[in-house]
Amino acid sequence: MSSIIHLKHVYKAYSHAETENSVLQDINLAINAGEFVAIVGPSGNGKSTLLNLITGIDHPSQGEVWVNSGGQQQRAAIARALANDPPLIVADEPTGNLDSETADAVFELFSHLSDQGKTLVMVTHNEALADAASRKLEIRNGRLFADSQTLVGA
Repeated sequence: MSSIIHLKHVYKAYSHAETENSVLQDINLAINAGEFVAIVGPSGNGKSTLLNLITGIDHPSQGEVWVNSGGQQQRAAIARALANDPPLIVADEPTGNLDSETADAVFELFSHLSDQGKTLVMVTHNEALADAASRKLEIRNGRLFADSQTLVGA
């Protein structure tokens, strides 16, 4: 399998007045085509920032980010995102404000898309959803702490 997402020594910091807030520190990560990846960790630890770097909404302070082929409101947003048949789907808390039945339907859709070879990367606090993904990454204190395939560092 080939990587569709590759991050190499990625750092992200935000400056506020005279202070700098480091959000991500030395992230090295490869996500292969067709993987269903859940990114978990406490609030404020860099998960959404990581997604923003992957989608190009934001840029790293240092390092390289390489990405290959670019409620009802959430369901509509998902449908719009899928309309162009993209190879990569990135979602930040896609089931966060949904009832359990609708959340289950979204997860089933994501599983189906993954089975079709789509790459899905999502941030979630829903442990059941994260555990059902084929791979789980954990971010703590701005660092890649654990990968379901291997322990990265403590």
